[in-house]
Amino acid sequence: MTSTRPDAHPSETPVSADFVALREIMTVGVVTLAPEASAADVVRNMDEFRLSCIIVVDGGRPLGIITERDIVRTLAANTAAIKAKSIGAVDIMSTPLISLSPDDGLFDALVVARSQKVRHIPLLGADGALVGLVTESDLVSAHLKIYGHYRELLNELVSVQTRELRAANARLREMSMEEPLLRIGNRRAMEIDMHHTHQLAMRSNRPYSVVMFDVDFFKQYNDQYGHSCGDRILQTVTRCLQRQMRASDRLYRYGGDEIVALLPDTPPEGALMLAERMTAVLGEEAIEHRPSPHGRVTVSGGIGTGQAGIANVKTWTDVVAQADRGLSRAKRSGRNRICLVA
Repeated sequence: MTSTRPDAHPSETPVSADFVALREIMTVGVVTLAPEASAADVVRNMDEFRLSCIIVVDGGRPLGIITERDIVRTLAANTAAIKAKSIGAVDIMSTPLISLSPDDGLFDALVVARSQKVRHIPLLGADGALVGLVTESDLVSAHLKIYGHYRELLNELVSVQTRELRAANARLREMSMEEPLLRIGNRRAMEIDMHHTHQLAMRSNRPYSVVMFDVDFFKQYNDQYGHSCGDRILQTVTRCLQRQMRASDRLYRYGGDEIVALLPDTPPEGALMLAERMTAVLGEEAIEHRPSPHGRVTVSGGIGTGQAGIANVKTWTDVVAQADRGLSRAKRSGRNRICLVA
């Protein structure tokens, strides 16, 4: 067994107002254990160093992460095995490892932590070796520093130059991860989440799918009932989609009336079943839409899937483009349906 004591805290380098690289806030000298370490070794190290997580490393490369939640889950399921000392670190750790690069930005880490529901993100160098760790408290602290900087800037500019004030406000909006009308992720957060989800899928050879939804004849609905009613329809559609979502699924507003669902660990057939359940829930609402040939509000959707080895799918943008082609086919086929394309 090998372990390393963290002897350095997050860097005290001043936080940039424009971009914060994770190397500026990460903890170095991270505590690690070898795969052959026992559960007792894990608990003893976490207690001695007052840690909330430990990275399992083999030859400098991380295999997984053990958090307090993993300890509790294992204790609950394996009390007898714990007493017999037959459970090791590899039996407790979470995989595949969700990680970032120290050159990634603070916003990347915030999106990944929020979408993947993790509180500890190991940082890996170009060679795949562990170089540091960013925790939830590191992210909150850095984000508050940036937010405080812009608050001070706004206060200074309020009484002097309107142009600079608007620029500062625009930067604050860019820091947001949420689309205000629908209360789901915005386009910028979606792009970052898609990027890291695609990388994780390629490393672990697990599929993920994207469903692009579009409200059928939305312009005609706005013309008939007004834009405020159109906004309420988008909110209703969002709620209907969310009712069928799993805890790991995420929704993003792609633009206009287009909403994208990101479905980790989901092959195309599973995505089709889930998307059809989502649209069925909307159909049960039976919302009047006189300009539509269906007489009610409906949505169309297209599905794209990413996984290692799939031809013509090199980046997450290829997956989104595939979903967009499926959406176009659904519209050409009469709408109110979900389509898969090769």
